[in-house]
Amino acid sequence: MSASLPDTGSMEKLLTDAGLTVIPDSVGSDKRAFEVVAHLGWEGKAKVEYHSHVWEEMYVAVHEFRGPLAVVQRALAVTAAPEVATFEKFIPAEDETEL
Repeated sequence: MSASLPDTGSMEKLLTDAGLTVIPDSVGSDKRAFEVVAHLGWEGKAKVEYHSHVWEEMYVAVHEFRGPLAVVQRALAVTAAPEVATFEKFIPAEDETEL
């Protein structure tokens, strides 16, 4: 795996190919500032969108000699949530958060 990252367009393609949604930042001219949306689904309960930005992960990947797949893996990590936590634990009801 290479320690360098591909250009922004290639990074966006890797993320979308992995099943994530990439939303370009409509404000500003920095093309690195895009949002990544992971889709989570709890069977019969709810579907959740988890929004994040991967620019920091891209920066870390370069400085720690990781490749672009490390960024994709990090962005995909949250998609395992339905397998490791119930919906109620992931997004507690309002009355539970006020205890």
